[in-house]
Amino acid sequence: MSGNECNGWRVDKRVNLATLLTLVSGLLLAVNTAASLGARLSVMEEKLCAVERRVEEAHAAVIKVERIAERVQGMQETLVDIRSELRRRAG
Repeated sequence: MSGNECNGWRVDKRVNLATLLTLVSGLLLAVNTAASLGARLSVMEEKLCAVERRVEEAHAAVIKVERIAERVQGMQETLVDIRSELRRRAG
């Protein structure tokens, strides 16, 4: 490297103030947008967790209803057998 070269970044005198302000405002806008998206993502994750809990609760309820339906089916079959036996004895 020659003695005239600087290490790192430097601003050239030919870059006007409007360009620098535009770059800085664009950077601030990007940071603000990222922060806003992060907050929105957090809210959406919380909502997703709530929905997942409701789905798990609904799944547990479905399993209970299926078990009850199986018991009722067994009771209905037993009633049919009892009716058949009563008809056989009466007739």
